[in-house]
Amino acid sequence: MSRLVGALVALVLVWGAAGCTTSRPSPEDWRTSARESLEEAASTLATVRLTVRAQEDARVWRAYAETVLADAEQAVSTAADSVATLQRPREVEAAEAAEVLDLLEQAEDLVRTVRQRVLARSRIPDSVFERLDATTTSLTTRAERL
Repeated sequence: MSRLVGALVALVLVWGAAGCTTSRPSPEDWRTSARESLEEAASTLATVRLTVRAQEDARVWRAYAETVLADAEQAVSTAADSVATLQRPREVEAAEAAEVLDLLEQAEDLVRTVRQRVLARSRIPDSVFERLDATTTSLTTRAERL
């Protein structure tokens, strides 16, 4: 009886260990996912910029702008998570992965900042628009290099 219990415990441990491992994507799969996420974030930042300018010019209602910005915040967060949750392949340099994740984090922070200002009915300073433009360019450039 104790041998049976021991065998069952060993089987459960092996099963558990096998279930805890994750497979690494190929370098090309990782880069494809990173590229798509960077492109999605760049597109989202462009949408944020356009929406806020339109709202400031009274071409769209505030409620519409708030909804678009909430959706943008979710979209850029999803884009960042899709790369952050992938295990980096050994062939992909840690610095390369860190740069991609840093850019996506910057995009998340910018969208969050803009949305909070719109919700607070605060004017968006030109410096934030400049950061939106610079980050959009960085995201696009990095995606092209992958």
